[in-house]
Amino acid sequence: MILKREFSIILNECDIMKKCLVTHRVISFEIIAPYTIKVQFEDDSSQTINFRAVLGGGMYRPLRDTEFFNKVFLSDGIATLAWPNGVDFNPDHLYHWPDYEKLYAERVKEWEGAYLEQHS
Repeated sequence: MILKREFSIILNECDIMKKCLVTHRVISFEIIAPYTIKVQFEDDSSQTINFRAVLGGGMYRPLRDTEFFNKVFLSDGIATLAWPNGVDFNPDHLYHWPDYEKLYAERVKEWEGAYLEQHS
């Protein structure tokens, strides 16, 4: 199943990068432009993240629809951004987004290829 595979890939990368323990919490957010969210963390720091480059493959593809993307909410479980289809991001990945953005973008290219292959 693609969702398990995608999650597994990210977890493997996390283990390698040693940044997988969830040490940060998202406390609020604001959509400031299409696909762009300003994320506020518990330590009063923030990241402004444009997610456009990571919206592909099976899991993240539905977020390309701006109406759906804008249904983002703050998840109670791990205090992070989440969407109604079950997509969420590790809050530490959001906190350290400059370190993770390229990883996600590379993975999305692979996921998108697999998605298109399955749906052609």
